[in-house]
Amino acid sequence: MITYKYSSKLKFMLIALLGTIKSSEYVILAYIVGTLTNIATNHQLGRLPGFIAFVICTFVLLLLAELIYNSLRAGEVRSINVFLRRKILQGMLGRPGNENRESLGFLTNDFKLLETNRIDAEFDAILAVSTLTLALSYALYSNWILTVVFFAGSMIPVLASNLFQKPIQSASEKWTEANASYVGQVKNFIDASDCVRLYDRAEQVACKNEPGIRHLEEALRRMNLLNNNANSCINVIANVGTFVLPFLLGIYLVLRGQTTLGALFSIVQLSNAFVNPILILLQERNNFSTTRPIVEKVSQFLKDAEKKNPDGLVMHDELSLDGISVSRNGRNLLENIRIDIIRGKKIAVTGPSGSGKSTLMKLLVSDDESIGRIDNIILDGKPVDAADISSLFAYSSQYPVVLADTLWFNLTLGRKIGKQRVMDVCKSLDLDDIVREKGFDYVLSADGTGLSGGQLARIELARAVLSERPILLLDEINASLDSRTDMDIHHYLWNSNLTFIEIIHHYRKEDLKNYDAVIDVSDYS
Repeated sequence: MITYKYSSKLKFMLIALLGTIKSSEYVILAYIVGTLTNIATNHQLGRLPGFIAFVICTFVLLLLAELIYNSLRAGEVRSINVFLRRKILQGMLGRPGNENRESLGFLTNDFKLLETNRIDAEFDAILAVSTLTLALSYALYSNWILTVVFFAGSMIPVLASNLFQKPIQSASEKWTEANASYVGQVKNFIDASDCVRLYDRAEQVACKNEPGIRHLEEALRRMNLLNNNANSCINVIANVGTFVLPFLLGIYLVLRGQTTLGALFSIVQLSNAFVNPILILLQERNNFSTTRPIVEKVSQFLKDAEKKNPDGLVMHDELSLDGISVSRNGRNLLENIRIDIIRGKKIAVTGPSGSGKSTLMKLLVSDDESIGRIDNIILDGKPVDAADISSLFAYSSQYPVVLADTLWFNLTLGRKIGKQRVMDVCKSLDLDDIVREKGFDYVLSADGTGLSGGQLARIELARAVLSERPILLLDEINASLDSRTDMDIHHYLWNSNLTFIEIIHHYRKEDLKNYDAVIDVSDYS
């Protein structure tokens, strides 16, 4: 139960208590109907003033309980949503990027469905159980025969509901699949918006999205229609089985003198408290079915979020990577490369564009078997698995990644690093002018607007250096740098005690003298 598992236990119990008080409204109404009927039939006019005062006080207390209940419930829904959204994102971020294609849709449409059809539905179900329990208790006290008859009739919709469960769940799964496909296509089109705008083809590309929209909306229509039709059928069955037939029996018992008119009207009034909670429970049961795949995904993301990363490997002296193969789209690019990395060593990787240099870097940090493999890995004389070595590397690519947050967070990613250390690295990478001008609290936009490509590249490089990983992987870091800044940064790197492998494309032959080893991937293609 999501509401109990992820909310404050004290607040949950208080909400349940207030919900029980709120649910007593049906019992109080039944008591009022029965009492007034008996007052009228027995001509007890003197009881009316005191009874009216009791009714007014009771409804004031009910109102206060309901207002507090509404406030606490809304607050807990918010708290649960905040917790789940944060943890789900944490779980998503722990997965490779190619596994998160559907993440945006899950955190928007799917999560909204989770809130309405699971979190809110669970609170409604708890309220329905309280209402049904109180109503049954009072009805049994009034006349157990009529109560049994009314309640037996209320069970008829339960049997009818079972017929709709599997079709509704199947329709929900199809809608979830359609939504994921639609969001993926829209994201792809939006990513290509510059190209589409350049060629003035927005209308044509939008039309290409229409089949996906129609498929999504048709899946949603079928799910909603099936759900609504199920509820309509159950309503009709419930009205006949839980009201009409039992009421006829009640009139018969009154005529036979086996119950009072007040008791009958009281139980008739309570029959709504039998029918409505049962209908609510059946409806929420259907809603639970629509969210089952979403809840399973949430559970997996929360498990991912709670995973503790194993302690990173430590490189003391040397890392040897032998038998490296790189492929792209099933085509082999590089074969049987060996890289020996000694602490403090600088290695240059050269070769023509498209030869697999960047893919080689990605292989080292991702252990993605679809882009290659490493046959033998020896770390300080001991063999290790390819899945474990990513913790040895920091990566700075030619396409910088920035987060919509402060400059400080982009540099440190939340690690506790001394301010002087950050300042020293920024100064070494010609970032101190940005720090002086904008400050560490400067908030970067998601696309890096307001900063040049060179500044963004240096921010990512500084992040890699500040991570203090044993080995830096540098992928054409000078692509966006002017020649002066490029030389300043490379002089810092060459003269440092950093260990790095750098892909270089545009270079002077004399620059190669600054590297301890040069790997030309053309020799391995």
